[in-house]
Amino acid sequence: MKPLVTVVIPTCNQPGPLWHALASVAAQRAVPGSVEVVVVNDGGCDVSTVANAAREQGLVVRLVDLDQNGGLPSARNVGIQIARGDYLAFLDDDDIFLPSHLGTALAALSTGDADLAYTVCVVQEARVDPTNPPAFSSTPTTFSFDPDLLSVANFMPVHTAVLRRPPESARFDPDLPALED
Repeated sequence: MKPLVTVVIPTCNQPGPLWHALASVAAQRAVPGSVEVVVVNDGGCDVSTVANAAREQGLVVRLVDLDQNGGLPSARNVGIQIARGDYLAFLDDDDIFLPSHLGTALAALSTGDADLAYTVCVVQEARVDPTNPPAFSSTPTTFSFDPDLLSVANFMPVHTAVLRRPPESARFDPDLPALED
């Protein structure tokens, strides 16, 4: 069965945080279809045990092991290349999705002709349990889309975005030294 959403997770030498990232994908609510995860091991230590444990919890995980570290943009591009979903989402191995992330973004995409939706990004000082995140007491800082601001600062982290499958020519630039997302 073709998944509705593919979540691409690049990883390198962080099996513990990767487990939490995968658990946060498994904990997604209100996703009207199936989700697959493509974990791209970017030349790091073996994470097959982590991927297998996530599979045992019911998550569809495809693992790609790269021989050499090529960096985040290259790893994400590998994940995009083999993704099967109609929509793409990105998550770094040391971050998590809040439980309503994918559902909220997909709902926004279904109401109009936008090709990309992004949600709020909450920054915490301590690791959050992806299956039981705390209630956030402060109002998040939000920014409306501004192409001028985006050209100088990344106010929209990659893991906040969900997008319709882009054309083959749309990829991350592996030559950018920073803000590649």
